[in-house]
This record gives sequence, structure tokens and C-alpha cells, in this order.
Amino acid sequence: MPKNILERYSSDLATRVESANNATKRAVSLAVCKWAVESTIPDDATVRSALAALENSAYGEQSLMNTLQRHVDVLDVAYFEAQEAKRDFFPLFIKARVANAVLFALDADPFRAATYALYELCAALGTEQVQAEVNRSVL
Repeated sequence: MPKNILERYSSDLATRVESANNATKRAVSLAVCKWAVESTIPDDATVRSALAALENSAYGEQSLMNTLQRHVDVLDVAYFEAQEAKRDFFPLFIKARVANAVLFALDADPFRAATYALYELCAALGTEQVQAEVNRSVL
């Protein structure tokens, strides 16, 4: 098994993802990403479109992932610029990380999709909140 990046935030989440079957990894990635998007960036049309594709199992669809990656890059630049200007960058950081979580959830590899999506969401929203949402979902 590849090193699980989730260990940085939660050994419990990491272990649960590792032991889950691929369908469960996909289901939890979708459920937690839907919750995060609804909670933080419900009006982001690009992310909502990618989330809809995720709901339709568009894993590994390169053109969709490229579009979302460009959007994440724009969000990252906005938060980096705000940080450098010593403005409140955390709301922008959250938007970028949630969008990136959806991008990771689209990965063709279910393990990478789940671990990296949950990792991004833990960084943005806190491990406790993500853990609670995972507990409400299927893992």
C-alpha cells in the first residue's frame, strides 16, 4: 500500500480508507466533497460542474480535470496574493482546498482519490469536521 498522506491529519481516517473497498472509497469521496462544496463554495459553477461529473462517475476524465486544475490554480494564486499582501487569506485558502479536493476525488485511482480529497478537506475545514462528515457517510 502506498504511503497514506492522511496519516498527517488522522490515523483513523487513513486506516479506514485503506481498509475500504473501491466503491466505498468513491462513495465517501463524493459524500464529503458534496458536503464541503455546499458548506463553503456553493456558488462556484466550475466546482459544482465537476462535482456533478463526479456524481456521474467521471473518474479520470482528463479534459474535466484540466479545466478544474486551471480553476484551482486561479484560486491558489488569489489566496497566495492575499497572504503576501497580509490580507485575510483563509477564506480563499478554503475555497482553493475544497476545489482541489473535488479535483482529487476525480482521480482514476480510488485510493488516491479518497486519501488526497480527505487530506485537502482536513487542511481546509479541520480534521474533526471532516471526521464527523465521514462518520455520517459510508466509511
